[in-house]
Amino acid sequence: MVYNDGYDLSITVIKPNLAGHEKFEFPVFLFIASTGECQLSIENQDHIVSQIVNRSRQAAVILNSPAISAEQLPVFEWFAAMKWIAYCGTELGLDGRRIALVGHELGANVVAILSIMALADNFPNIRLQVMIDTQFFLSQRLKKPNRGRCRTVPEHMRQEWVDMESVYNLPLQSMMSELSGLPPTIIEQSLNMESFYELGYYCSKLVGAGNSVTCVNFEECNKEQCNNGIPYLSQKLVAHTAYELMKCQKAQY
Repeated sequence: MVYNDGYDLSITVIKPNLAGHEKFEFPVFLFIASTGECQLSIENQDHIVSQIVNRSRQAAVILNSPAISAEQLPVFEWFAAMKWIAYCGTELGLDGRRIALVGHELGANVVAILSIMALADNFPNIRLQVMIDTQFFLSQRLKKPNRGRCRTVPEHMRQEWVDMESVYNLPLQSMMSELSGLPPTIIEQSLNMESFYELGYYCSKLVGAGNSVTCVNFEECNKEQCNNGIPYLSQKLVAHTAYELMKCQKAQY
């Protein structure tokens, strides 16, 4: 349990098992999962994150909260957790100067939002954002858009973060000037996504704002695997995510 910005946050920290580095401050990535057609269970999510941790030799942080849905995104909880890592991560052996973000499906939309918020606030410094099978929150697709559905709002929030519906749609609605200076972006796709055209639009805005963007396509795994509780993100995708994290964070042991 940690506390920041008025939030009591329950987080899970997963570290690589490296002999002789028990007191080492590891580069860290936040993993933000999402529900979907073949949702990641908590067990599968932890398994996938552990694979990325072991391959990248970096630590991971997961926020223990209800699954992300189109009705409620715990954006501010994640932002508070991200800032806590930057301020106090050394308490848990985390290097708050080397933070990356990894998001899956709607969680990838949260990753984009957090990167924009961190850029606007000039803190914390995000090294890399990885967006997997991105699904954007598009309020116009909902029959009953939910405005402002967050548990609490930080007391010292910037005024532009008050309108939650605008926050949800930040990646697509942001001006290029607001996107200039974002961390390198890795787009990984393994599904025929509903947000395909929106993702292309967002990528074009990132490139137009002078950011580094890399898009990689992976073969789609058999969704029937999910019936047996097997994580469906391909091993190639997991390995590539770990490689990009290690390359960007420059973790050497």
